[in-house]
Amino acid sequence: MADTTTWVKIDRNILNWRWYQDGNTARVFLHLLLTANIKDHDFQTDTIHRGEVATSIGHIAKALDITYSQARTAIYHLIDSKEIASRKRPKYLVFTVLNYEKYQGVARSSHDASQANRTIIASASQQSKNNKNEKKEKNNTATSVTADLEDYGGIFLTRDQADEIERAVGPGVMVEYIDKVAEWLEENPRQKKTHVNVLRKFLRNDGLIK
Repeated sequence: MADTTTWVKIDRNILNWRWYQDGNTARVFLHLLLTANIKDHDFQTDTIHRGEVATSIGHIAKALDITYSQARTAIYHLIDSKEIASRKRPKYLVFTVLNYEKYQGVARSSHDASQANRTIIASASQQSKNNKNEKKEKNNTATSVTADLEDYGGIFLTRDQADEIERAVGPGVMVEYIDKVAEWLEENPRQKKTHVNVLRKFLRNDGLIK
C-alpha cells in the first residue's frame, strides 16, 4: 500500500446504512469517496470541485472488476438515495459525493462543514440544471426526440414513463433492461418504434409486465 496522504473517516453507523450489505453499491460509493477531489481542479472544460470526481461508469466497473450493469445499478442506487449526484459531460460523467465534508479526516468547524456542503450541493444542482438545458437544446434540434424526453443510458423516456416502469419492475431490473434495449437499438438503428414501447416489449416478453 502506498504511503498515506489524505484520509476519509467512516462512522460506525455505516453498518446500518441501507446499502452496506449490497457489496457492489457499497464498493462503488467507497470508490467515489476515495477518488473525489479534495480541492477544486480544472479538468478539460470543467472545474471539478471538492467532493466531485470526473469518471465514467465503464471506468468504475473496470476499477472494481464488476460488470458495467452492476456498476450502473450501484450508481442508480446511490443517486436514488441521495448519496451522490451526477451531471453528464460530452466525454465523461461528474459525480458529486453529497455531504462530502462529514467523511473528511481533518476536523473542521460545523459552520465550515455546513458551508462546504451547501457549496457542493449548490454546485451539483446548478450543473444538473445546466446539463438539462443542454439536453433540451440538443433535443429541440432533433426531429426524432422531443424536449420532454430524458436520456436513460442510450434510450429516451419521459420522467413519467421511467417512474411507471421502475415502480412495476424495480430499479435494478429497469437498469438491466435499459442496457438490453440500448444494445438492441445500436444493432437496429432504423427501428421506428418509440423507445418506451421497445422497453415494454422486452419486459413483456420476459413476463415482467403484462
